[in-house]
Amino acid sequence: MNRLSVEALEIITEISEYTASLVKKNILPITNPLIHLPEWRPNITRLEVDAINKLKANHDIVIKGADKGGAIVVMDHNLYELEGLRQLTNTHYYKEIDRPLATETVTLLQNTLYDIYRSGFLSEKQLRYLSPEVPEKSRPFYLLPKVHKPRNKWPHPNMPEGRPLWPTAALKQNEFVNILTII
Repeated sequence: MNRLSVEALEIITEISEYTASLVKKNILPITNPLIHLPEWRPNITRLEVDAINKLKANHDIVIKGADKGGAIVVMDHNLYELEGLRQLTNTHYYKEIDRPLATETVTLLQNTLYDIYRSGFLSEKQLRYLSPEVPEKSRPFYLLPKVHKPRNKWPHPNMPEGRPLWPTAALKQNEFVNILTII
């Protein structure tokens, strides 16, 4: 009896989930009468959808998940920006640069990876997996509010300190950093 590898099973599962999502979105219609998917129903009312849309359209507020605990936090937009500027102007942690460094950083990483590959510590597959690409655009900076901190430690009475984040542009860069940390 033929057995599929774990990798083959993962690919089949991924394809199946992707196909199901296309069917649910009516992008891929089902023509087989034996296949039946349950009908999609919203889990919130139309009134709640309208309220969410109004909140999203309000540019005077910022809505983010809390740093810990899973709470949703609604913040004054001006105070949110001030907190970001407060952190970014802290020269102990941040230094202003006069130009983007992504291209030269990626080149340096690629050259370093290639040297490691040539020395025999990486396979060609590992080299391809870890090799970063220059991001198409710079990553946005945003904050997750630390509402779990005591209010008397907040930088402003109505705005908690934020945990700064830059979303990882690509998993490859993140994996490379993880491996460098181990080395």
